[in-house]
Amino acid sequence: MPGRKQISRRVISRFWEQLRTPLQLEKELKFYSLRDSGIIEKIRNGIDLITVMQLADHSSLEITNAYVKLASRDANKEAMKKF
Repeated sequence: MPGRKQISRRVISRFWEQLRTPLQLEKELKFYSLRDSGIIEKIRNGIDLITVMQLADHSSLEITNAYVKLASRDANKEAMKKF
């Protein structure tokens, strides 16, 4: 649930830096990329795009639709590995 007071991006960024090190995550992994991964997973799991758009708080379906290309590209890589 959202809090009563909005937290600045800097606070989140500092927290992420402190969390990423003990978890031994790559420096290239940004906090926001976790959100992208979640959106792509929802699309792969068959959740309709309108619902994904609402969950991601996108302003239009065009923004959400951009993730469909990413989801299908990664799915194609997985299929090729299995062959």
